Amino acid sequence: MSSYLAVHDEGYAEAALIRHGRPVPSDDRVPEGVHWRIIPPAGVLPAGPVVVCDSPIDGTESRDVRSDRDTTGPWDVDEDHDLLLTVDSAPDQMTGWFGVQADGRLRIAVVAERTAPNGEYIEITARDLDPDQGMCVVAASDITRVRVTGRGTVIEMWASSVPRERDWTGDVLDIAALDPDAADAMGGAYAPLNVAFESARDRVLRAAPDRPVPYAPRQPWPEYTADDEVARVAQLVDEADAIRRWLRVAGEAILAGRRGEVVQEVGGAQALRYPVASALGVAAADPGVARWLARQGLFTDIPRGWERGLAMAVALVPMIVLRAPVFVHRAPGLEEVYESQAPGALEALRARAADIPRPAEFRPHRSDPFDPFGGGRGNRLLRPRWVVDLVQLPMPLSVDGSPALPPAPSPVRSGPATWTLAEPVGAAPQRTDAWEQTVALRGAAPFGPVSFVQIASEPGDPERVTMHDRASEDVARPLLAGWPQPTAIGLPPMTDAVLRGRVPVATPADARAVEWEVQLGDWIGRWGEPGRVVAEPPLPAPPVPPVLRATFARLPAAGTQPASPGTIHIEVVVSPTTAPGALPLGAVHLRVDGTDIPLATPEVTTGHAAVTHDHPAPPTVPGEERIVHIEAWVTDGAGTSSVAPNPTAVVHAADARALPVPSVSPRLVMTGRPGPAPDVAVRLSVRATPGAAFYRFYTAPEQVVRAAVGLPPSGFRSDPRPDRAAAILAVTARPPRTGFTLAATAEVVGGVATGVLAVPSATTDLVLVRAVPVTGVVDAYGKKAEGVEADIAAVAPTYLAVPTADVPPLPRLTAEVIADGDAREVAVTVTVSGVPSSMSSRMPGAIEARIVEAIDDTDPHYWPEITTISLIAQPDGSHTATARFPVPTWARVRLAASVRFAPERTTVPGADVVVDPDLSSAAPQPDAVLSPWGPLSAPIPVDVDGPEPAVTSAPDATGIAVTVTGLPLVAAGSSPFTAVVYLADPSGALLESPPHRSVTGEAPSFSVDPAGAAAAVVLVDPFGRPRAAVRVD
Repeated sequence: MSSYLAVHDEGYAEAALIRHGRPVPSDDRVPEGVHWRIIPPAGVLPAGPVVVCDSPIDGTESRDVRSDRDTTGPWDVDEDHDLLLTVDSAPDQMTGWFGVQADGRLRIAVVAERTAPNGEYIEITARDLDPDQGMCVVAASDITRVRVTGRGTVIEMWASSVPRERDWTGDVLDIAALDPDAADAMGGAYAPLNVAFESARDRVLRAAPDRPVPYAPRQPWPEYTADDEVARVAQLVDEADAIRRWLRVAGEAILAGRRGEVVQEVGGAQALRYPVASALGVAAADPGVARWLARQGLFTDIPRGWERGLAMAVALVPMIVLRAPVFVHRAPGLEEVYESQAPGALEALRARAADIPRPAEFRPHRSDPFDPFGGGRGNRLLRPRWVVDLVQLPMPLSVDGSPALPPAPSPVRSGPATWTLAEPVGAAPQRTDAWEQTVALRGAAPFGPVSFVQIASEPGDPERVTMHDRASEDVARPLLAGWPQPTAIGLPPMTDAVLRGRVPVATPADARAVEWEVQLGDWIGRWGEPGRVVAEPPLPAPPVPPVLRATFARLPAAGTQPASPGTIHIEVVVSPTTAPGALPLGAVHLRVDGTDIPLATPEVTTGHAAVTHDHPAPPTVPGEERIVHIEAWVTDGAGTSSVAPNPTAVVHAADARALPVPSVSPRLVMTGRPGPAPDVAVRLSVRATPGAAFYRFYTAPEQVVRAAVGLPPSGFRSDPRPDRAAAILAVTARPPRTGFTLAATAEVVGGVATGVLAVPSATTDLVLVRAVPVTGVVDAYGKKAEGVEADIAAVAPTYLAVPTADVPPLPRLTAEVIADGDAREVAVTVTVSGVPSSMSSRMPGAIEARIVEAIDDTDPHYWPEITTISLIAQPDGSHTATARFPVPTWARVRLAASVRFAPERTTVPGADVVVDPDLSSAAPQPDAVLSPWGPLSAPIPVDVDGPEPAVTSAPDATGIAVTVTGLPLVAAGSSPFTAVVYLADPSGALLESPPHRSVTGEAPSFSVDPAGAAAAVVLVDPFGRPRAAVRVD
């Protein structure tokens, strides 16, 4: 009988011989014997009983084995260096056995060609090396890769295969079929059961372990029996009739030709959605459920010949699949064996398959398996149909030992722990009922069942508490680790498999750390060593911040003394503690301007509760505004504050009383002297009133203000400026706002606001200035900003004036020397003509003249002043006056003069007398401002004579001593005389004999040596005029 071993695309099967008492560690909870199972391909269900037969091994071939290392062996293996081996297989061969000779403690695992999403190798089966034997054989169908881990040395290795096409000579070893009611549920998609088969209960009972699953809710369970296992499986199968319902839906989908379109939910709190055929496969991950579904079984009669070490069984599985017509393949020998165990099953299935709707025609791709000619030859349209295949799934075995237990996982916390809320009950707020933590299984690729339990961590705790969803009081649902979804289409998630643990709590305050234990199970029902992880509960969720409302109610106030401007009504609205992990409300807190205010704590069960407080605003002075900062928060029973930032409110409590306005000076405020610049500056200072943070300086020209108050806007500039200010004051002390514009704003610093104003240098008009107080506020950036301005109409202006730069015309000087005995005086007359009448009117008073002495080679600014006189106005419009002053004799004096207008008074007639005004100038302000001096006139010379000196002589030791009497003292300002000496030559003529000699009252004498000749002296006065010669001897 010819047969063909299926490849993995057509399904998968495996078998394992379990024998207890071997030196290799093994879980002895499951019965001894050969355990087997089948896994149909994706989306396919077994369509009839599974017949397991012996398949004697004939014609084995050795396969080449390659390692991932460059060396040829032996190969050392340790924790940091595993060994990956690749088997070279042929399409017509099935590699089923792999053996190694090695030393040490090693794990030899057959791994899939693909890796898990976290990059770990997926173990298909594994063996732990028996240190006493030094040789180990691992068996699986179509071995392609083997991984060796642990610590030791691999000395030699080999792989064996058998041909896929082979003769059938084996015996039937086991049969597994659905119970009749389950088979009927599939509605014809399962072969009719014409003979009696072993019931699902008996199949479960035969392979039942002698201990409960590690995640059973009832722990400990010291007398666990096979009946308990049967009851557990029955509970899982019968729960909500899920398994039978899925069988029915799957059968209907298959017979309708829409396999894989229907999805089902698998699991409880973390339900996953699968195509219904896949959902049954997920349910079959539990060994008990797989036995109930006739996908797994056990036989204890070991065929003769298996004791040699290598063996193989095959599972005959009928499946309804979609095939191209030319690919309908039948193995008559297999069908005869199958029909001997299930008479009429295949024919009945084929009859039902013929009625399944066929898909539409399609043109195959070059590599499409539905192409009957290969490579798209003929370019034909194909229409596949549903057929029944009897698939032969190989199950190689190694009978010298049991497969290794699953490896121990390394669970770690993944992500933060979170709180969960219970379902709401009526109008009551939701309550926190548990916290959850995701656990990642590092270093493992768990595709089989997982045990997830909480173990005792404190005295009084139960020994074990299952983390699985419960089907009943004593039965927990199986659990598979979840794999995160990919981050993008076509990309694997590249993360570990995860579990989600849930710990119920009465309140978040009761939460504490727990220790979880995770074990991986295999398909037989055995469990590996556990891995443990400690999970910390999340911190209690902070309370929900309250809602803060604050309003200001102004109260009437009078006077100017500090007083509270009103009341701040504060309302704190508290929400119920419905956030996951939130503790009950502990206290409500209120802080006003840094001061904590005690508040009552309300009871909040449903809805919201409000706590109110009326707070008096801080005292203010008229016009002042105070900013009140309010903050509210809540704390829970543990003292944790609500989530920052806490709600805040800012209340502007403004005093409605008007700000006091500054007093002003009763005189004109003079600016600086005009110069070459177009503007002249004046610095004004205001002594701030309480509540004023800024002052705004408004200016208006005199002409505009005169028009606003009803005075003539022209013809006024010839009047004195104090009188012009008095004319405005006579109408009103507070002119209207018309014409006033903002010139500067100054902040109050140290109680004083100082502003610098610019006024055109050339103006002779008055400039009216108002200093208006403004309150201050703090803006959104924490800076002081301008607030409310006082009424500008209530502020009296002060009057600015630019000191005059006008001067009278140049004066004319005349001088006369007047003799008074030996003394002399000079009478100087100063005359100014052509003074404009408008200047005479605007600058009343006598013009002043300053007489100075002009000194050669000296800057005129430093010529010394002799005297100042006031000129008298004359009927002809000129201004003249004469000054007499003594002068030294025998001196030439040069005189010059400059003139100026009379000082300009600053006091305003009729103004209120204010001794210390609030608004003042930084510079001193006299009652009158001196006018500037005009340019100096051209100097005039004045020669002043005096008494005539006398010359006397007398002999001395060197010749003749000459003395001049009556000379002026140079120190008194007079000039010296010059003495010229003449000597007679032999002819008797007098000739000049240098040098010339200066003689003064301080040095009146000198000597002459005539050498026997006649001598004479001539005196020359300071003005160069000689006197008569005087003979000396």
